[in-house]
Amino acid sequence: MSSLPEPAHVIADDTEKLKVAAAPAEEFRTGAAERDARRRLPRARLDRLSTSGLPAEPPRHGLLQPPPHPR
Repeated sequence: MSSLPEPAHVIADDTEKLKVAAAPAEEFRTGAAERDARRRLPRARLDRLSTSGLPAEPPRHGLLQPPPHPR
């Protein structure tokens, strides 16, 4: 019997979002070429990512968007 995943963390602001995203990004980068070549999903890493509080798809407007270009 499998246990339920822990609830997702709620991220407060863009600064925290960038900090939270840095660790999984580095973790996914490690061994990525080999996983891709073998067509393997990093399931444990995906499970941790799902509880990180990061959105499944980046928003098109809002958080983590680049600032407007200065005129």
